[in-house]
Amino acid sequence: MINPRQVRDFACSLGILAKTDKLDARVLAEFAFRLQPQPGPLTTRQQQELNHLLSRRRQLLQMIQMENNCREISPFARVRQSIATNLDSWRRQWADLEREIDDFVRSSPLWVQQETFLRSTPGVGSQTALSLQAWLPELGTLNRQQVSALVGVAPFNRDSGLLKGRRMIRGGRHKIRQVLSRIIHEGDEQVSF
Repeated sequence: MINPRQVRDFACSLGILAKTDKLDARVLAEFAFRLQPQPGPLTTRQQQELNHLLSRRRQLLQMIQMENNCREISPFARVRQSIATNLDSWRRQWADLEREIDDFVRSSPLWVQQETFLRSTPGVGSQTALSLQAWLPELGTLNRQQVSALVGVAPFNRDSGLLKGRRMIRGGRHKIRQVLSRIIHEGDEQVSF
């Protein structure tokens, strides 16, 4: 599996700005021939299901937060009642989903072992460990420099000649960066509404 942005940048470096299926196939073949990328681990069906469960969890939390905000600003009882009905339903779904996710992770001895190891790190709680397991399955197979670049937290040089540019981060896995940012600002606590 190859990062699509890397292939697109490669195509641009060849002067191929158009994008069609035929051109994409040619660019992919040229990319593979010239760079010979090493294959990474394929995502298992179980890994994909965990990703979708956590994405759904995040969606429910966002909807709950939105409705809470709407309820606070509405001066009308009927509107607040409608919002309260939605909130009750989404909170029940969220609680059910939390149990499903927990049962799902507990069904894999490897994930239980990984979670225990991840939680031994100060600041990493159950939600962070779960997010790392879902969205960073390469953890444990790459060195720290590769992981930080993959996540998008490694600053890259922007130097040229005598110019010493600012070190900047770019790319990476947005969901993991969000989780890490939340830990820095809020800690890894259980969600409450």
